[in-house]
Amino acid sequence: MPHIVVLSILNVTTPVARDALVEAVEAGPGGPRIELAGPQPHRADQMAAAYADAIGHKVRVIPMPFPSRAFREGAMLPGPAVRVDERCFEDWLRDEALAQRRLA
Repeated sequence: MPHIVVLSILNVTTPVARDALVEAVEAGPGGPRIELAGPQPHRADQMAAAYADAIGHKVRVIPMPFPSRAFREGAMLPGPAVRVDERCFEDWLRDEALAQRRLA
């Protein structure tokens, strides 16, 4: 049976995230892309495994190489205009796991 997972993609409890959200709303659909990142880099497979574990899903995450050269060369990394939030992935993960438990 499939599970529905709700992610709080943008945590607006920090000033950096709140400002980014306000700017995006004010700019509207045709506005510029706003990049927001945490303070440390993480691998996607490790984040997925940590997330699944935190919310109690017993899954095996299999790392896969990115299919395109652009991705392998960093196309998914934030650009020079990125806003760096002080909230780290581990803090977000803890709060997200608590939120998922409340929804269950």
